[in-house]
Amino acid sequence: MKDFSKIIISIDPAISCGQSSDETGIIVIGKTFTQHGVVLNDLSGKYAPGEWAKRAIEAYKHYKAHLIVAEVNQGGDMVEHTLKTIEPLIRFKPFRAKSSKYERAIPVSALYRQGRIYHLQKFKELEDQLLTLSPSMKNSPDRADALVWGIRELFFEGAGPQEKFGMTYI
Repeated sequence: MKDFSKIIISIDPAISCGQSSDETGIIVIGKTFTQHGVVLNDLSGKYAPGEWAKRAIEAYKHYKAHLIVAEVNQGGDMVEHTLKTIEPLIRFKPFRAKSSKYERAIPVSALYRQGRIYHLQKFKELEDQLLTLSPSMKNSPDRADALVWGIRELFFEGAGPQEKFGMTYI
């Protein structure tokens, strides 16, 4: 993956994997040397914790990613533990959301409008979720939220104080 300065595997883990459960969002995104983001893959789906962790670790290795980031509001330390049980040497960064999914997506939306984020191919489910983000949404757009965490890490990680854009670095 020599075309990228950094590649992130971003996870929005679901807390269960039943038929009516949310999906676990798993997005692979890279940042080019020209400061553009490229969505490389959407590996999201309904998985048990060991399954989503295994998929994320496989992607981490396949894409030679620099980091796995994940929202930990609904799992806390178990998210990192689940990942590191499979691969103890991964680089991991947890995030705790302090604002709505919609509010967190606003700066990411600006990057899309500026033409700085591209998709390597059509990711129908992800794109459908991105198009339905709104302040009044009732569903949980897990793919879109995972994408937002990844883009925010790639483009805003060193931009200021610990708390910014409605999320806290732990």
